[in-house]
Amino acid sequence: MAQSKSLDDYLTEFIEAKEEDIVHAREELKQLREDELTLQRQKQQLLAIHKNLGSIFKLNQDKLDHCRAGLTQIQTNIFDQIHPIVSDIHHQELLVLELTQELQRQQIANDVGYICSKINEDSRLHVEKTEPLWNWYREMREYDQAFKSSRAVRTTDNGEISDCHFFYPSYKDLNSRVQLTFSSRYKNACVHINISRDSSIPPEESYLTYKVFADMAMDGLELEANRTLLRKGCTAQQFVEDIVWPLLGDLG
Repeated sequence: MAQSKSLDDYLTEFIEAKEEDIVHAREELKQLREDELTLQRQKQQLLAIHKNLGSIFKLNQDKLDHCRAGLTQIQTNIFDQIHPIVSDIHHQELLVLELTQELQRQQIANDVGYICSKINEDSRLHVEKTEPLWNWYREMREYDQAFKSSRAVRTTDNGEISDCHFFYPSYKDLNSRVQLTFSSRYKNACVHINISRDSSIPPEESYLTYKVFADMAMDGLELEANRTLLRKGCTAQQFVEDIVWPLLGDLG
């Protein structure tokens, strides 16, 4: 009988896949930066051409005046009608070329920004965090992806939707404050929980290190959450099963 994979196995596979994604993203980022450098050089060439257009146009104007002087009246009238149109088309072509180059440069800048943010986001999965909220978020993210992949959302015979420890997890590092939000479902009841901490204050210097809010009145949730988070090795799943779900069940 095949041995089922543990959460650590799934986490290892996920991290290995992310490492490959980061390598590809960095290669793509390198290519984009090379393309951006090429476009910047082309832009400098365009600016140099634009700078010399004044003298070029003056020289051409002198030649045009000389040619125009030798035309008949009818030819002069036709020339005066056509020349401004041709000149305007020439200006528009130069403008289109310049704008196209700028648009390409801006697109590359946007792509670089997206890839950098993606690399930063994925790279955080490889950094050992001492912040319990980050470790909980990583656990929740793995659970949420596995839960969606298994299509475990179903209803029981009595019409209840299957329980789910956490879904829609989100983690934010706001310089001086870290914040974890997630939702949980138990016996058809859902609750959204927000846990945050002032990262500038060491946990041992504050009685209630973590601020906890829920969209339902759950007595004792903040106190129990602080006890759980300050206890090393306690998982997010244990917190939900031992604290959140019993409190949620009492509300039913």
